[in-house]
Amino acid sequence: MLTSVGGKSGRKAIWISLAIGWVVLTHLPKIPAGPVRIPHLDKLVHFAGYFVLSSVGLWSMAVRRFDPRQVSIWLLCFALFAMADELTQPWFGRGAEILDWVADMAGVGVSLRIGRAVSRRMNSPDGR
Repeated sequence: MLTSVGGKSGRKAIWISLAIGWVVLTHLPKIPAGPVRIPHLDKLVHFAGYFVLSSVGLWSMAVRRFDPRQVSIWLLCFALFAMADELTQPWFGRGAEILDWVADMAGVGVSLRIGRAVSRRMNSPDGR
């Protein structure tokens, strides 16, 4: 989308760093709730986290054009990753919820929509 990130090895380094960081962050023991409770905060965190993960991934791939096959592969990979994320969280004292997975995929979906719009704008002849 934006620019290439240090070639193929730079993009791989970004992906590996993201994957390791994501696994560590999502599998730390659950932080006890504070005195102020924000309704559905966990779903907002899931949405935001996967939005950022997907956006950085798209940027690191320097995606210039979106085709249906590419989007399908992207969605499948993130769906499987988010599912594995949810299914392994109970091993670390955290809960697994289908709505967390839905929030994860909503973040990925919004990221793809924004990425597609940016890609179209960058690739249009008049820059609109």
